[in-house]
Amino acid sequence: MNQPNILFIVADALRARNLGCYGYCKNTSPNIDKLADEGVVFENAFSCSTYTYPSLTSIFTGKYPRSHGVMTQIATPRQAPRSQLLGQTLQRLNESQSIFLAEVLKSKGYATAAVDWVGRWTKRGFDYYSGDVTSASQKLSPYLLAFYRIVDKHLHLPNKIVQSLIGFRRQSRKLKVHGSAVTREAIKLIRELHKKSFFLFLHYWDTHTIYDPPRYSTDKFQDYGQYDNLGLGEISSPSTMERLRKRVLPELKTVGEVLARYDGAISFVDEEFGRLIKVLESWGISDNTLIILTSDHGESLTEHGIYFSHHGLYDVTIQVPLIVRYQGLPKGKRIRSLVQHIDILPTMLNILNISGRSLSLDGSSLIPLMYDKAGRWRKAVYIEESEVEQKAAIRTESYKYIRSPSAKQALCKECGLIHGGVEELYDLTQDPEETVNVAEDKPRQVQKLKSRLLRFLSQYGVKKSLEPSDERKRSEDSSPEEERMILKRLRALGYMD
Repeated sequence: MNQPNILFIVADALRARNLGCYGYCKNTSPNIDKLADEGVVFENAFSCSTYTYPSLTSIFTGKYPRSHGVMTQIATPRQAPRSQLLGQTLQRLNESQSIFLAEVLKSKGYATAAVDWVGRWTKRGFDYYSGDVTSASQKLSPYLLAFYRIVDKHLHLPNKIVQSLIGFRRQSRKLKVHGSAVTREAIKLIRELHKKSFFLFLHYWDTHTIYDPPRYSTDKFQDYGQYDNLGLGEISSPSTMERLRKRVLPELKTVGEVLARYDGAISFVDEEFGRLIKVLESWGISDNTLIILTSDHGESLTEHGIYFSHHGLYDVTIQVPLIVRYQGLPKGKRIRSLVQHIDILPTMLNILNISGRSLSLDGSSLIPLMYDKAGRWRKAVYIEESEVEQKAAIRTESYKYIRSPSAKQALCKECGLIHGGVEELYDLTQDPEETVNVAEDKPRQVQKLKSRLLRFLSQYGVKKSLEPSDERKRSEDSSPEEERMILKRLRALGYMD
C-alpha cells in the first residue's frame, strides 16, 4: 500500500462547541459528527493564538508563535508602517529556521497542494497553491461594498432602492473564497492526484464573519432565547457598532439572526465536507486517507462583550475542534486531555513514520494518548494574542489565568474597553463560562499560575541563526498585485480598518 494520502481541513473561526460531536444541541454538523464517530476526537484542543497567520504557522511548524516568530495577524497602519512590521515578522520567522509541514512531506515524495489565498509563508512547500479561486464577478465586489457604504452613510433613499443596494452588498459578501469554490477546486485536485500520495490542505472561510451561507442553511436554525429579540443596536458602544456594520449584513436586526447565520455557515461547510468524503470514496482512496479537521481559532458570538470576533483568550475563542481519522487509529475515541495546535504536526509525522527530531518542535505526538499509553498529558496550554489587545494566558484543567503587562496594552482596540481586567483568574470547575474573575479572591493561585506563565514567556523565543539564503528570501516576496489583493480581503474580513 502507498503511503497514506492526507486531507487537512481548517474551517476558519469554527468554535468547537457549535458542533454536534462537541455537544451542541442543534444539528449543524452531521458529516463532521460521522467523522468523529469513525476517528479520534480531542475534546480539549486549543489554539496558540487568536488569529489566522500565527495559528496556521503554529499548525504547520509545530511551534509556538514565540518560537516561529509570527506573533501578529498582519501589520496594520495603527500599529506601525505595514512594510516595517511585515519585514520584522519575516525576519523572526527566518531566524527561527522553522520547517513547514508541506516542506517535510514534499521531501518524502508527496504531491502537495493547497486551496487557500492567505499566501505569504503559508505557501511554503506546496507544489500547487490556489490563491484566489473566486469568480470575476466576485472579484469586483470590493467596489460594490465601498459604493454601498458611501450611499448608506450619506443618502436617504427609498426603501426599494436600499433593498437593491443590499442585494449588491450580498454579492460583495463573497469576498472570501466561498466554500463551494474551495470544494470544487479540491475535487479537481483529487481527480488529478488520486493515483499519487498527496497532501491536500483546504481552508474554508464561510464560518468567519460575515457568516453568509446559502439561505437554506440558515433557515434550519432558530430559537436563540434572549438573543432572538436583542437588537444589534442594543449590544455595545458606537465604535463596536461601526465594526459590526462592516462585518454583519445590513438587513440583520437581532443577535439571534446573526447566530442563525453562524450555525448556517457551519452547516454549509459540513455539507461541503460531506461532498469531499464522497469523492474520496468514489476513487477508492478513503481508507488510505488520513483526515485531520480543525480550526485556526474559535469565535466569540456574544460572550464577554465580544460580538462576532475572535479576540479575547476565553475558551469560546481558543478552544478548537480537532478530529483525526485514519484506518490504523482507534475509532470513536474521545480524549479529554489538554492538547494544542503544536501537537498536530508531530502526530502526523508519527503516523507517517517520519522523524521530526531535526525540526526543534514544541509539540508532541498525540499517538500515545490515542492508545492510553501517555498517562497524564499536558498540565497546561499557553495562548497569546498581540493584535487588538496584548494578553497571554495559561489554562490548566481547573483554572485559566490571563495577564496583560499594563492597562494600556489590555485595552481592546476594537471594543474600546478592557475585557475582564488586566489580570484575570477563572475557576473552570465552578465557572466554565469564565464569567467571574476571582483573581482578588485567590492570590496564591494567581501567583502560582503567573510564575508558570512568565517562565513560559521567557523560555520560548526566536532562536538567532545565520541569515536566510537569498533563495528563501525571494520565496517570501509577494508581488504588489498580490499584496493589494491580500489587504483588500483582510479588510473585508474585518482584520484591518
